[in-house]
Amino acid sequence: MVLFYSLLIAGLAWASGVEGPTKAEFNSSWLDEVVLIVTGSTMCAGSLLSPGDQVLTSYHCVASGGRPSVRLQDGRA
Repeated sequence: MVLFYSLLIAGLAWASGVEGPTKAEFNSSWLDEVVLIVTGSTMCAGSLLSPGDQVLTSYHCVASGGRPSVRLQDGRA
């Protein structure tokens, strides 16, 4: 059912002439929100929930209790 509604919305957007983001714009927009989390020898991925405030990741990435280091795509920590 979800697939049906997704296709319906996409079809309506296409029919109305509304243009979405280009592939390059789409890729850069979500990649900017992905971070690398390093805790000791463990590396995981995370996602920024709000710029500079909170990071969403899996529990096993931080379960060791160490102090995680978070790196953004541009190299900032």
